Parts: sequence; structure tokens; C-alpha cells
Amino acid sequence: MGDVMVTLIPVVDVYKAPETGARQHHHHCACADGRNVEIHHAVRSITGGRGYFSMEFDHYDTVPSHIAGPIIEAHKKEMEAKKEE
Repeated sequence: MGDVMVTLIPVVDVYKAPETGARQHHHHCACADGRNVEIHHAVRSITGGRGYFSMEFDHYDTVPSHIAGPIIEAHKKEMEAKKEE
């Protein structure tokens, strides 16, 4: 199971404690949506193509102000332009 953790930790943002059953291991991780392809390849590599994973939405993160500022300003200008029409 250690090789799974070593392979997944660089790919995911948050790695939670694994759950071990009689025949299955469940690893719970949190990551950005864009990293699902990396996780897919990591799981396939670790398990020799026999493993699988599922994803579900958890939450939205706050956008940093240096990124959000220009987006908000552009949206305000767009809304003002629509009002003038």
C-alpha cells in the first residue's frame, strides 16, 4: 500500500488515510478537477489496469484576488455595455 501513497501524493492536493478491506483498498484524496487524468494514469499504473476510481464534487475554492479582479472588472464593463444598448 505504500507504493500507492508514494505514487498518489504528488498528484493529489490532499491525501486522507486509506481504508483497507479484505480484498480492496480505498484511498480518499482531494484534488483539482483538472488533475483527474493524472489520477487515472496513476491508478492504472499502480494496479496494472485492474484498479478504478470515482470522483465527486466537493467544493469550490476561493479565487485569489489578483486573478478575480480583472475578471470582475471585465464582467462589469460587459454589463454596462449591455445596459447602454
